[in-house]
Amino acid sequence: MLTMQSCHESLEERAERECKEFTERNCPQQLGNGVIYDSLTFDTPTHTVHHHYSVTGQADNARAFDKHKDELRKAELEGIRRDISSQKYKEAGYNFAITIRSKRNPKEVYFHTVFTSKELQ
Repeated sequence: MLTMQSCHESLEERAERECKEFTERNCPQQLGNGVIYDSLTFDTPTHTVHHHYSVTGQADNARAFDKHKDELRKAELEGIRRDISSQKYKEAGYNFAITIRSKRNPKEVYFHTVFTSKELQ
């Protein structure tokens, strides 16, 4: 008699797979105003879903990010709170991160923030 074993992936494995598949299907993606969605990754040790962006053209401006970083953080937090596609990860207490880099100089990070599970409630 054959026994069938079902494979169950953990939520961490699922997050890693879904982020990788999303990136393969959708990135890079031009979002407008010089913003490019580069990738979506998952960091297992910290349980962090990480959105990676770059900016080009007029948006590739460190001063503008410095001037508006608080407003940007608030807007990004509200966007993640409203995002129903990541609900299972928010309910599991995962963190979410946003990093925005210069396309001209990829080592230059204009904006980076991490939202904790408490902030996402």
